[in-house]
Amino acid sequence: MVLLRFRHARIAVGLALVAGCAAPRQKPPAVDPNTLGDVEFQAYLADAPLVTVDEAFRAILILADGQDTSKTFEERKQKLESRGISRAAWHLESNNMIDKGTVAYMVCKICRIRGGINMMVLGTIGLGDRHYALRELVYDNLADDTSEFAFIRGGEFVSLLSKADDYMRKHKLYEGAPLELPPEPKAGENPETWIQGTVGTSTQPGGGAEMSPVIVGEPSTQPAAPSDAGSSQSVPATPG
Repeated sequence: MVLLRFRHARIAVGLALVAGCAAPRQKPPAVDPNTLGDVEFQAYLADAPLVTVDEAFRAILILADGQDTSKTFEERKQKLESRGISRAAWHLESNNMIDKGTVAYMVCKICRIRGGINMMVLGTIGLGDRHYALRELVYDNLADDTSEFAFIRGGEFVSLLSKADDYMRKHKLYEGAPLELPPEPKAGENPETWIQGTVGTSTQPGGGAEMSPVIVGEPSTQPAAPSDAGSSQSVPATPG
């Protein structure tokens, strides 16, 4: 009886966490992120207590394409779903908080991480897709071992984007020579200080150096994002 009650309690907690993933932001940010450029937006994210779906979509597009040219959430949503990076079945809404599992799935798609058997078979049909994606990021030391239902903090998200960029360099997923990224933002670091650190001299292919903002995923160095879940170009599968 004790074990049965414990199992029911775990189910109740799981349902509560799933419901919590649909929670909207309770307090609007002091700065409207839609008014910020891509570099300033990443600095804003680093200081955000939690990340909304719209903010996550914008950051994911910057990682995938080097920039976000979208004007609305619906445009971002359409781009990501059409390329298999996000899923319409999730019914994500712009102002809701985004969880770590959803972010992990999108990062896996961009980094072409196929994962193990569970992720390739069950994840492909939507069974535990975000759970197995987070497990793969933990396996590859890109994310901490935590619940996929937990909301992701801004600092965590920016750190994950930086690690994803390093992963893409290591596995030669860039088409050209990638630019050097600044260090990850430190806990409690002033956003203005971090913004200044993201703007510096970057060496361009061909020799010359020029002053330019350094952001996650420069357009000239990004790989084309996968067009669907069955992309033939992928990093070798990990055990699992």
